[in-house]
Amino acid sequence: MSPLLTLLALFLLVGMPRDALAWQDVPLRLDVPSGLVRHDWPFAVNVPFAPGVLGAGQSVALRRGATVVPTQSRTLLTWPDGSIRWLALDSVAAPSGGAVEPWTVVQASSPPPARPVRIVESPTGIAVDTGAIVFEVPRDRFAIAAAVRMRESRDPLIGAVSTSIVADGVVHAASPPQSLRVTAAGPVRGAVEMRGALGPDLEYTVRLEVYAGSPFIRVLHTITKTGGRTETEIERLAIDVPFVSAIEGRYAAGVTRGKPIRGDLAEGTTLSFAQPDNLAYTVAGEQRKGQLAGWFELSGKKAAVGLASRWFWQEYPKGVSLGPTGIAFDLWSPAGGVGLLGMGAAKTHEAVLWLAPRGDIGEARGEFVATPLRASVPPAHIARSGALRNAIDPDATSLDEGLSRAAKRYAERNARDVWHDCGRALCDAADAGVARTGAFGMLNWGDWNFPGAGDRVKGTDAWGNLEYDTAQVLALTYAATGDPAVLDAAEAAARHFMDVDTIHAAPSRPEWVGMNHPKNPRHFSFELGGVDLGHTWTEGLLSYYLLTGDERGLVVARGIADYLARRQANTQRGNPRQWGWPQIALVAVFDVTRDKRYLDAARGYAMAGMKAHPPLRKVDWKQGILADALAYTHEHAGGAEIEAWLREYATKVVATRPRDPRFYPAVAYAGRISSKPEWIEAARRRVARLELGNWGKPFTNQGRLGLRIHSLLQGATKAAPSAVTTSPPP
Repeated sequence: MSPLLTLLALFLLVGMPRDALAWQDVPLRLDVPSGLVRHDWPFAVNVPFAPGVLGAGQSVALRRGATVVPTQSRTLLTWPDGSIRWLALDSVAAPSGGAVEPWTVVQASSPPPARPVRIVESPTGIAVDTGAIVFEVPRDRFAIAAAVRMRESRDPLIGAVSTSIVADGVVHAASPPQSLRVTAAGPVRGAVEMRGALGPDLEYTVRLEVYAGSPFIRVLHTITKTGGRTETEIERLAIDVPFVSAIEGRYAAGVTRGKPIRGDLAEGTTLSFAQPDNLAYTVAGEQRKGQLAGWFELSGKKAAVGLASRWFWQEYPKGVSLGPTGIAFDLWSPAGGVGLLGMGAAKTHEAVLWLAPRGDIGEARGEFVATPLRASVPPAHIARSGALRNAIDPDATSLDEGLSRAAKRYAERNARDVWHDCGRALCDAADAGVARTGAFGMLNWGDWNFPGAGDRVKGTDAWGNLEYDTAQVLALTYAATGDPAVLDAAEAAARHFMDVDTIHAAPSRPEWVGMNHPKNPRHFSFELGGVDLGHTWTEGLLSYYLLTGDERGLVVARGIADYLARRQANTQRGNPRQWGWPQIALVAVFDVTRDKRYLDAARGYAMAGMKAHPPLRKVDWKQGILADALAYTHEHAGGAEIEAWLREYATKVVATRPRDPRFYPAVAYAGRISSKPEWIEAARRRVARLELGNWGKPFTNQGRLGLRIHSLLQGATKAAPSAVTTSPPP
């Protein structure tokens, strides 16, 4: 580390004024949809802290008004002095519908829940008791949950919840789990994970979450193609929820922007719903315009069984059948025809299953049940903590307002863009296939498409694969605004990237495993080439992990970093961004994991990149990416050679004044470390003229640049990331 950075780190961690490190209660915002009935409703919030504020042994809890409520905490990241950098908090709420709840993070001991989660492992399986429902997860056979009953009842109402697939014309049932483990053991939140085979070519990972006093089982269901032919044809992928005894009574199904569909289920009949695309749905085969909201319930005399699927219509084709003997949930519905899952690709579906007394859940189930309830932290607190790289302080800039508007335009454009689905990797205008509207579909949701049609690379069925890290721009936009709709979009983008855009298996090219696909037709095809060092990102995955606590984001980010570290020694040439993006990706993972391999690899890319590309030998925007990457590496590793390169680069940029904003993040950084106000002012003038786009590529590119430059100008990254440590990674 350079002497300057060492002194800065010591000042920040030791020489800070004492009141800068003092604990302050953190107010939260909890937006609750109107009509919600008061119940034990699970919700979560992840909170960042500045160095030295929260010690590892200190108790933290959530307070509603004047009452401290049961809270379960989990450390995601720590600072070098052992203090906590990011803390995940889980609780249960009794929300007031339509109100903004006054919640606060306080230093206090958490009271125990009235009905705590109890999880007991045994040789035969895992027994789960939430205080509202009881079930088991067996070891000798596959069952997401088995023998599910209400706690007050002796008799199970739901049998073994199973998964099956019809792939390449063959029916396969999920095999017994090869791995079954408890990943969280209450008392507020419990979690179980199982892994195994789904036929010869696919693997499953199922994660369950339960909460104190809650009748919900949240299911994250992932399938991954690991072998066989290059592509698997999926005719149907289903979760079956069988009833031990028949439920005959009322049914209900949600419709977006419409009244629920209700009625009496005729004796011995089954009612089927399907969403074959994003424009229309069917009820008992009758087509109707619009979208199903994704929640369904059967109510008998004493009990109701329901299912809610997050992003139900957005991830078409889906379907649900309700009958007296059970519920069938099609993650891939035959109504959408045959789907293709490419080698190494994965897909995660999220759903909630509940068993409760009739009428107990209330009318506000629907999308609210399917979408996790999350409280938001004040954006200024996030930025000033220094715990989220490149987060901006909204009190010091108006960029957050522009980003918020741009994110809305991006979502609106993404919902109406017309693209063509020809079912192959390469299409043209003469064979464009089926016209589709919007970036929707099981493998498309969360991504964006290139506008236009007829171009064999970037027009027809060609996806951006979140180029320039859309997930990161959305995550930082949420951090700057607290807008829950933006967080929802950031989650969708991150999940798409870590599932569909990541190479999880490649029998013919095992060295590619862990890396992401570049922009590509159908996301995962290799007809246009393999991996590309100039199109790789990890920051969005890591921000997703810190904002949601989903460890899969960290695991996939590490996989990309592992690939880049392996590749570094064998990379001899490349354009400037192919030396640049790997550094940014590696440094971001190092910042979270403290694994020195990643910083060493970043330094290797830096040295080779500087040798191959002296500062601004020609005005090439790709060199702006290399320069920004060198700023990332220098911030952590120091080095006189990198600093000299950046100084020369900044001098030439300020002298030549290129228009492309990609030249200026490194100018802002060089101005900070060199105390050159003219360099800082040059970056400030350029970012003030930044125009945020309204479709995927310009929105991400310009948004990332604006966030990066503003954070450097504000000094938001100065909280000694070079000395960050972390709790052991999952």
